[in-house]
Amino acid sequence: MNPNREEQLFELALKQPAEERNAFLDAVCGADQSLRARVEALLAAHVDQSGFLPDEAPTESAATLLDESTFTEGSGTQIGRY
Repeated sequence: MNPNREEQLFELALKQPAEERNAFLDAVCGADQSLRARVEALLAAHVDQSGFLPDEAPTESAATLLDESTFTEGSGTQIGRY
């Protein structure tokens, strides 16, 4: 097993249009079904990762999202042992 080869094939497969990926994998993996399965697993994980971060940035600034009046800590304040 060569992780670099898997990564290279994964990156090349991502550049292919979705409808052409099977033909691409047929050509580059040949009879190595284990390699193909690992590359397909990487592709599936790549597709499933959507939703981790929002697609759009919040429209409010961080200052407006936090009510700073609730914070009692300031410069020089000791919090626990820190």
